[in-house]
Amino acid sequence: MHATSDIDGPSGTRRFSEASYQATFDVVELLLGRGVSLIVEAAFHAEFAEAPLRAFAAHSDVVHLRTHTATRESVDRYVGRHLSGERHDAHGDAEFIERATSNTIDWSIYELDLTARSLDIDTNDGLTPNLDQICEFINKH
Repeated sequence: MHATSDIDGPSGTRRFSEASYQATFDVVELLLGRGVSLIVEAAFHAEFAEAPLRAFAAHSDVVHLRTHTATRESVDRYVGRHLSGERHDAHGDAEFIERATSNTIDWSIYELDLTARSLDIDTNDGLTPNLDQICEFINKH
């Protein structure tokens, strides 16, 4: 999901984020309740996502794939996507880039503790472990 209108700065973005996370979790709950296997992917923010994801992990077979990239690399990629014109205005890139390059972002908002089986994936130079190893980990668990 992505907002294309009615976003009035950070408060509008936050309002949309909360609603989109809730809609995602409603769909996940429905599908898990019907025995469907699925992959749920997002740039999860702990404040919105940790409690619902922990609840799913408590009654489902969850594998948490945690990606890690050096902050500088992550910011450089973000700026590159912004400059390429690929991103929508609703992302608030200018504000985010200012905060990211001035080191005023609390990056811990993306750190989730799900108490689920997890695999750390280094994405600085591609995927380490590679995709085959990631699939092997998932299939074992």
